[in-house]
Amino acid sequence: MASRRRAAYWTRLGAVLAALLVGGFIMLLPGGRSTQRLGATLFVALSVIAFFYSLLAGIFTTADCLSEEKREGTLGLLFLTDLKGYDIVFGKLAATSLNAFYGMLAIFPVMAIPLLAGGVSGAEFWRVALVCVNNLFFSLAVGMFSSAISKDERKAVVLAFLILAFFTVLIPLAGAFQARGTAQPHPIFFVPCPGFGCVTAFDDPYRALKASKFDYFYQSILCVHGMAWAFLLAAGLIVPRTWQDRAESAGQIRFRERWGRWAHGSAATRLAVRRRLLDLNPFYWLAGRDRTKNLLVWLFVSIGALFWMWGLWCYPTDWKEGAAYVWTALSAHTVLKYWIALEASRRFGTDRRSGAQPERAGSLSASSGQSRASRAISRRRLSSFHSQR
Repeated sequence: MASRRRAAYWTRLGAVLAALLVGGFIMLLPGGRSTQRLGATLFVALSVIAFFYSLLAGIFTTADCLSEEKREGTLGLLFLTDLKGYDIVFGKLAATSLNAFYGMLAIFPVMAIPLLAGGVSGAEFWRVALVCVNNLFFSLAVGMFSSAISKDERKAVVLAFLILAFFTVLIPLAGAFQARGTAQPHPIFFVPCPGFGCVTAFDDPYRALKASKFDYFYQSILCVHGMAWAFLLAAGLIVPRTWQDRAESAGQIRFRERWGRWAHGSAATRLAVRRRLLDLNPFYWLAGRDRTKNLLVWLFVSIGALFWMWGLWCYPTDWKEGAAYVWTALSAHTVLKYWIALEASRRFGTDRRSGAQPERAGSLSASSGQSRASRAISRRRLSSFHSQR
């Protein structure tokens, strides 16, 4: 069913058009570059885009496939049949990752164009293709694992992102910190890293690592592939045990009550927030009463500041270059922009799936000329409705 949808065809076509657009833009740039140099530049640009695509595909495709079934209550129906956990995991993996794999496969012919220019070797092209497919499989497996242990879509997406960031960014950073003052870093920090294969797939780094006796390219490919299978097998074992609603213990109930008081404040604080936000917009009160959302934003900013302090301490000269400032600004701006967009639309999608009809809540204060009495009635109705929920 997934392969016959129009989205499958449009995804392939869109991936090819995007690759041709990027390639055409690079080839039209002015400059007296040779044909070989132009082909190498085009290949590196398309490879970097493919690397990012392969690592982030699981966050947007498989990270919410099983958790969505849990929220809708349909996952338990599948276990009324003779299906096993691995049947469901691999079936959902095939259905949700089909478009991602088609998009990856469609750009490989465009990436092979620089082979005709002579700036890229055949071995380099096949190493890049191998890394892209392997990292795509790893990203999809991580998303499937995160979806198996989560029920909320936001938690599943964040968990998948954190796992990918741990293996792709944090482990190499720890290896670079460990290698300060030594001749060579320990391979354990780079072999399980998907980004290590992305960097060493090109000819120059590959030859340099071979000369320095740090040739772990294929070992890294096998390790990442093995971890992907481990995540899938773990998801297959977890899914049959996480779809049921279990009774909460006394300790869990107390923890949930403490968390609710910490997230929303005391009764007096909740009342003050409710009165202040309901006068502005009832839906604003519903979506913005959780204090942890603000704390998460400040936590992200604090982590970024600590990372910058670490960079200034370890690399004081390189860290003050213009490229570091530009990449920091782009990264922070992109994360916060997508964060705001996801948070702004998340409540609407959740309430629409649950039948809460958020468009009615948003329309309560849409008209600026409505009377004060009608707004008070709307606030009481909305507060009573969500209290019953």
